[in-house]
Amino acid sequence: MLSSFVANPRAYHFSTQHDGESIEYLLRRHWWTNVKWMLLSAFLLILPVIFANFSQLFTFWDIFSSDLKIVLLLVWYFVAAFFVFEHFLLWYYNAFLITDERVLDLDFYGFFHTESSEARLEQIQDVSHTQGGLAQLIFNFGNVYVQTASELGKIEILGVANPAKVHKILIDLKEKEENSPPQL
Repeated sequence: MLSSFVANPRAYHFSTQHDGESIEYLLRRHWWTNVKWMLLSAFLLILPVIFANFSQLFTFWDIFSSDLKIVLLLVWYFVAAFFVFEHFLLWYYNAFLITDERVLDLDFYGFFHTESSEARLEQIQDVSHTQGGLAQLIFNFGNVYVQTASELGKIEILGVANPAKVHKILIDLKEKEENSPPQL
């Protein structure tokens, strides 16, 4: 459920899925791409503890009543929890689906903004991938670019696990689509 590379995810469905269309792969950003916001979240959660241990250095803190200090602490943790929740949702719902008919790029920018792009397998003209930097090479993640013959132009899958394998999967599905008999 929380994997960044899921083959044959039978429990998943999407709103524009055709009858008989099956999801072959569900891809999300690699877990390493979340490390920065996770470390920041951990820092946000322990910052009040650090602040409490050094509160004697901050004389302005003494002007607040105990009740107000508790309210401020609760507000701090609420904001921190919202930060964690939002970044988790950004990771979880930014997905790339490869079906037996098409590829879909689902982008979640926040609670009130989503965007989706799709290209049928026969519209794929070229697939390429890149890996740059030490972290991408060590943890085997990178970017995959799908050039299409549609108005969309290019679909980008950023920070995906095992980009060479995703590249091969897309090429194989495209060749399979080209070699299949036309449907009437």
